[in-house]
Amino acid sequence: AISKTGMSTVCTRSDDGSHVYVDGFKVAARPGLHPPRTGCGDKWLSRGLHSVLVTMFENGGGAYQRLTYKGPDTGGKEVLMPSAGFEGDCEAPVPKCDCGAGWCANFYYNPVGLKQVRDFPDFKRLVPQAAKTLLTIGYHNDGQIARMLGK
Repeated sequence: AISKTGMSTVCTRSDDGSHVYVDGFKVAARPGLHPPRTGCGDKWLSRGLHSVLVTMFENGGGAYQRLTYKGPDTGGKEVLMPSAGFEGDCEAPVPKCDCGAGWCANFYYNPVGLKQVRDFPDFKRLVPQAAKTLLTIGYHNDGQIARMLGK
């Protein structure tokens, strides 16, 4: 939850593409195929809870995702964005995350098989193969994701 109202900077750093939505508005993005790259955006955030959605895809090779923010309540210091939990319907279509415990991360197989993903997938049309509840978003490679998922 935001403790002090003011302008905040939200950043996504990912390999490959990612988008961050705050209260339904796209605030930060780093789409496309690339090694770890950062995209940031500013948003005026009032004190209290906000809805945050992070989407990300990995085409192959290294994997990386990190979600940070800085604002009046962090003293201007960039920090990993914590989750206060979910509100409302938070069920992933099988498998499921533990509601209220953190970020719900859904993982999908490549929707185009062995071909490269060329654009951001339409996640509404996909069913995740794995789901994991995370306290923060900050993984750095495929091996870390595999260990996190118990693979």
